[in-house]
Amino acid sequence: MKNDREIMQQVRSAIDDCTRGIHEAPSLRYQILKQAKGEPPVKKKISAALALAMVMILLVSGAFAATLFNSDVLSWLFRNDDIDPSQEVLDLLDQPNQHQLTDYIDLTLTETLFDGRKLSVSFTLQNPTDELLIYTIGDARLNGEDLFAESALLPFAKGYGQALSGEVDGQAISSTARVVATFAGASAPREEPMVAATPAPLHSADPAELSIQVDVYRAHAPLAYLAAGETLTESTFLGQGTLAIEQESNLLQLRELLAHPDATLLEKVETKTFTFPIRMGKANLTTVSALPGVYWNDLFSLEMQEFTLSATSGQLKGRITIPSPVKVKDALPADLSFFYAFPEETFEQAREHDDFMMSLPIRTQNGAGAIDPESDQPATFDIDASFGATHGTLPRGVYLVWMTDNLGKLDWNTSLYVPMQ
Repeated sequence: MKNDREIMQQVRSAIDDCTRGIHEAPSLRYQILKQAKGEPPVKKKISAALALAMVMILLVSGAFAATLFNSDVLSWLFRNDDIDPSQEVLDLLDQPNQHQLTDYIDLTLTETLFDGRKLSVSFTLQNPTDELLIYTIGDARLNGEDLFAESALLPFAKGYGQALSGEVDGQAISSTARVVATFAGASAPREEPMVAATPAPLHSADPAELSIQVDVYRAHAPLAYLAAGETLTESTFLGQGTLAIEQESNLLQLRELLAHPDATLLEKVETKTFTFPIRMGKANLTTVSALPGVYWNDLFSLEMQEFTLSATSGQLKGRITIPSPVKVKDALPADLSFFYAFPEETFEQAREHDDFMMSLPIRTQNGAGAIDPESDQPATFDIDASFGATHGTLPRGVYLVWMTDNLGKLDWNTSLYVPMQ
């Protein structure tokens, strides 16, 4: 089993990528670390089936900037204030500002953007009372079908709550929070145990209805802030029945109380599913694609089943074949499911400086297969990845590069070139 240092090195690039242009709050590191620890242990050196689902549930403070055309969704997608989205991207942005109100919930759907594969949305969540209340938000559906949050701004996550209004430790709490998320379809679980399901692409629909559930709680236990810079942990409590709340974000870890409800500590006062009509017409975005076929390096081949990139997202699916694992076992990556993708235009510079920051943004990665390093028989390993927004011109080709021993160091000898058209 990897230790915390190794896991953090493995996911550092994902953290850096997802925090370009936005302020990182403490729990971001914890969230991604927890995701990485969810992978099954390696039974042999490189022989076990591996799954790495880097689902980016991001936590950022009030410093999250919506400066791109005053758009939360565009800032969320591009994660960089210096990027000017193209007109074809701007044409997909819808700002319905649909508002719904109950006694305890004031929810506004502010923006949506459907790019033909994924749906990005932003909400404004407000406490219309002066009382300190705790909100959880989740269970998103599109036309009645479950959605998978590929990346989301907390509190969109099971087990986390957002305190709104009132005060804690003498400090006033904002009555408003923003929730931004990018959704894909929820695929059926894979047959292999411990292997994450791959998000399914969404399809245009007219009409379309987006629903989302909001639960509201009243705390009967005292709340107290963690020390500055201290992160939320698995524990809901900060000793003696006191609910722990994070200073930068006003977030609470509620997993224990939600799994084992105790109305003397946390009382649910309202639950509401809000439904909004949204625009999900056909998206006309420029894309580049890899030709279906087989691509090689000195270690293995990759049969490319799908690889497309657009300005806002992308998808890769393929099957790796190792002709004779025993002949290359000392050079094989320890985890074939975890790779980087570098545009052809910047690959040489990235290699010269050993710079993973120049890679394309990958939002989720999965892999499954069994490899016996002592076998001289062919072995296969399936990989897939979901990409975030591509900055600038779409690449003419992409180099896939794996790592050495999952320790965060790129192994440029594993690079495999895939031309795009």
